Amino acid sequence: MPSSSWLTPQPDSPLPVVRVIVQEADPARGALLLRFRDDQTEHATELVLGKGHESTVQAAADILAHWAREVRQEELEATLHGARVEGASVKSASVEGATMESTSAKGATLRPAQHPGSLPTFLSLLPSYMVNVSALTHFDFCPRNYLMDRYSVPDLHPAQIRGNLVHEVFEPLLQEPQDRASLMRHFGRSLHRQVPQMVMAGTDPHAVFQDSRHHLNTLFRSVNWLHQNQEIEEVFAERFFLDPELGLKGKIDALVRKKNGRWQALELKTGKSWGQKANRGHAYQVAAYQLLLLRAGFTRLDPPGVLYTGDGAARLRDRAAALPPRATLKNVSFGAREVLEHVNLRNDLVRIDITGTLDFNTNDNKCRACVRLKKAETCLDLHHIGLDGGPTAAPSLAQDLARDSFTDRDRDLFRNFNQALLHEFRTLRCEHGRTLLDPLEKRVADGRCVSVRTVGLDPQRRILRLSFPAGNTTEIREGEPCLLSDEAGVLGHSVLEVWVASIDKEGAAVRLPKGVREPWFQPCYLDANSPETAFARNFAALYQLWSRDAVVHESLAPVRRHLRGQDPRWPANTQVAGSDGQPAGPALLPDQKRAVALARGLEKLLLVQGPPGTGKTLTLACMVRELANAGKRVLVATYTHRAAEEVMAKLHDPAAEVPVRKLGRVDATSARFADRCLDSILQRNRPLPAEGARGPDVVREVGDHARDVQDLLAEPAIYVGTVQTWISGAYDNLGRSGATGGFPFDVAVVDEAAQIITPAMVGVLRLAPRWILVGDHQQLPPVILADDAQVLQRTLFESLAMSLPDRPDLLVSLGVQHRMPPDLGTFISREFYDGKLTSAPSCAEHVLPGEEDAATVSLVHCPLGDGARQARVFPQEAETIVETLKTALEAGLEARDAVGRPRIGIIAPYRRQVALLRRQAEEMLAEYGDGDFWEMVINSVDRFQGDERDLIFLSLCLDSHTGHTPRVYRDARRVNVALSRARARLCVVGDLPAMDAVPVLARFREAFQG
Repeated sequence: MPSSSWLTPQPDSPLPVVRVIVQEADPARGALLLRFRDDQTEHATELVLGKGHESTVQAAADILAHWAREVRQEELEATLHGARVEGASVKSASVEGATMESTSAKGATLRPAQHPGSLPTFLSLLPSYMVNVSALTHFDFCPRNYLMDRYSVPDLHPAQIRGNLVHEVFEPLLQEPQDRASLMRHFGRSLHRQVPQMVMAGTDPHAVFQDSRHHLNTLFRSVNWLHQNQEIEEVFAERFFLDPELGLKGKIDALVRKKNGRWQALELKTGKSWGQKANRGHAYQVAAYQLLLLRAGFTRLDPPGVLYTGDGAARLRDRAAALPPRATLKNVSFGAREVLEHVNLRNDLVRIDITGTLDFNTNDNKCRACVRLKKAETCLDLHHIGLDGGPTAAPSLAQDLARDSFTDRDRDLFRNFNQALLHEFRTLRCEHGRTLLDPLEKRVADGRCVSVRTVGLDPQRRILRLSFPAGNTTEIREGEPCLLSDEAGVLGHSVLEVWVASIDKEGAAVRLPKGVREPWFQPCYLDANSPETAFARNFAALYQLWSRDAVVHESLAPVRRHLRGQDPRWPANTQVAGSDGQPAGPALLPDQKRAVALARGLEKLLLVQGPPGTGKTLTLACMVRELANAGKRVLVATYTHRAAEEVMAKLHDPAAEVPVRKLGRVDATSARFADRCLDSILQRNRPLPAEGARGPDVVREVGDHARDVQDLLAEPAIYVGTVQTWISGAYDNLGRSGATGGFPFDVAVVDEAAQIITPAMVGVLRLAPRWILVGDHQQLPPVILADDAQVLQRTLFESLAMSLPDRPDLLVSLGVQHRMPPDLGTFISREFYDGKLTSAPSCAEHVLPGEEDAATVSLVHCPLGDGARQARVFPQEAETIVETLKTALEAGLEARDAVGRPRIGIIAPYRRQVALLRRQAEEMLAEYGDGDFWEMVINSVDRFQGDERDLIFLSLCLDSHTGHTPRVYRDARRVNVALSRARARLCVVGDLPAMDAVPVLARFREAFQG
């Protein structure tokens, strides 16, 4: 039963909303059985929705039936818009053909209430699941495009590049409509920025320029007409709206305010219109923006419009008469019928995402087009593998409907992983939507929001610098997406999507979206945003397991067989002697040397399992160097940006002939490695268009730049990036050449492979025919929130490692640890590695100065005070740790090693505790390091994977009074990581009796206390 806050109506809302639970749905009668609460009294009522609501009722019925088949104890939350809870009389109303009737057995009635703008009563299913408005465009041609796009790796086409270019100049053109020189300058810069994408996509920059200039000329004339005839007063680009009660979110290309005080939403499209009307999908999109605007409090609205450049560009390209500027703008009607249609579509998308089914199109004209474009094959394959299209298809599809190349095992495999992905995706979305509805005070207390003030702006780099007047109490981290808002907060109408470039106790630097040079509002709050976009890439990655690319399909065949429970038929690797690929440093141990030798003789697959402190990353670096020196094109995939930098540090060799380059955003990379980012290298080599440069000059400069980029990308290099970067599709052609047999790379090397869910792993493995996976399935597993997505917890690395105990040519287990003191190493070996992990003799020499005779493990009991009752915050532990550390530093402990890296580490299970520890360390230990230093010192268990320090403090965050156990301790593998980071000493601080609630911690306490 959801909390009463979810069920309580909001009678004072300008657009009244009642939150309900849908218990039953009867499509034949258009009836829903609802549960809602009024004045703490629960009511059950039947709601009859008339004409216009059929799709929503059917969606509710399908979702409930799907959950019943899965035996899922879920409640279908919904919001009823345009209704109030009133007296006992039965009421009905008809608004634009939509009828509503409601009675309650306990006396309360759901009564229609007039919306501003004459909106009808409507129902949003699972509103916290915020659908992106752009998804509605899939309904213009064929709804199954929604599925085909989700399960396809994005491929950059010339039309997409052109669209990106034209969109980037839209905002400055709206601001300076008559400045052709400014338009050309912005276009030239955008064109230069897109050159690497054009080169990797095999697109001719000159052709893109010629195509784009016709669109720009059309846009220039159209925007000037808009200013002259529509009397535009102000322009706001990239306006972002979220509505977790409506269940929609979206970013408007431009919201303009006219001199008469009215507003209009404008969307730019570089395609063609449907004659006198907007393309239906585009009409859905801008009408949904209109609904978001009304919900946000905009009442003086002109009809939304779509601005098309494709029609005018075609005329200019054909040297025909120019299209009148007014003809490029297609206004879209917006009324009660449109609202119902759009809400129905939104609810249907929710149904599709939950059930995984979507009927075939029965319009044969559209299906013939898909057959011609070779998209029909994907449509049918998705149907056959488990995304059911129904029994009826258009004739063009029906003839191939019976052809099914998938086995029942394939279908079971796909369905299991796909359902788990859908559950996790929904959990991420809904959790974020519900968080946004929390009061500001709760979001701040939970570390999801912080108050900010603007202190600086770099418009060229789109970097906004913010201060934290009340300090940094958040769990927000570098590289994460966030929402920047004014005093109204994230549900107001002044919101921007931003990305954190850097953050410390005093403030943050955030990157503004393209097209926004500075905020139009005074920023007041920074909220954490949902990571759902990155997670959604896993759907396409999973489907690559059955890729239609014959080369990739054959390469992944052993993985399919393994996951089906069949013999994968892995070919044997042979050990090949060589130099070990090792720069100056300690000699490799026998297990490490064997791994490198097998990498030289790699046929298909090699696993390297490395318990804590056994030198996994060093071994990986040696294997990569050996492969690169042998002329192999190597990609390295890591779980995090930080792990990527650890690999790059180990790979660093000034004398190496093959350079190491990092993929991804420069602002997600530390200053130490920023100059090795591919984007940074390309920016350094990018000429800026000269002031007043004309078209021919821009074309010549772009052509020269493209040749430079081609030469750079053709050079041998080791490319390092996160898994999310590799599966995005953005770099699929980075290493492609004839020498790789159709693959971009020869070898894919994956670090921390035991943390990577199987679909994401497949998304990396598709890029190379041979693979090396390095990890440890006894350490951190993937982070999975949904209880019904636990199949994702068992990674491909783990299942492979468990299946290869008798294949020493495929699996190397590193068995000697060099990190922990012997007694701690012995405990870790016994608990997690069946006693097979031994300690190197040098481990006994790891001692802190002046503590030669001190215990290597100490447990400090920290009684709980009142402050400990705050959720996920344990002030007494933080104070004890910081004071203990201060004493050690004052006694001579060096905070940094010879190259400036921290020698100390503090681990906590909660982000809020991490934030508290950082604040206290920055305040009490400022003389030993700044905010950036303490950010490296203090972190969560997950962020310490692969790291080690001489002195480690563990803040337990356990409470024997409440009995609550942090999620991190519920999985012994995370405990393994928390306890195995120390080289010389481990100090555990907290409520020691509470350790007995966690079996492995209880044994740890027994082993080391007293």
